[in-house]
Amino acid sequence: RDTNTSIYAEVCVPAFADKITPVTLAIKNVVDNDYCFDRVLTVCEETSQFVEREICTFVYEREDVTAPCTTTQVTYADKSETMKVTTCNPSGYGTPGYGSGEHQYCREEYQTQAYR
Repeated sequence: RDTNTSIYAEVCVPAFADKITPVTLAIKNVVDNDYCFDRVLTVCEETSQFVEREICTFVYEREDVTAPCTTTQVTYADKSETMKVTTCNPSGYGTPGYGSGEHQYCREEYQTQAYR
């Protein structure tokens, strides 16, 4: 058995020709302009000054006092109330501008509200 196989092919490459075309590009000239602004500079100076002050102190003494008091207890009862509520939604049919949304589907449902 012969395992050496050769494949021959013809390859075509297009012939490109160089063509030189001059191109004029837009140029921006940079010109120096004076730009003036006010500069604010803060100069700080540290100074120290000693001032004599009179300091007053107080001494407190403990005094036990029996004060009258009242204890109050508040209790709450959890209550709830059920109400019948009617909710309506647009039906979704009709031509816009000609009766669209005028028809509604309504239903009754019960809602419970808890309170104290």
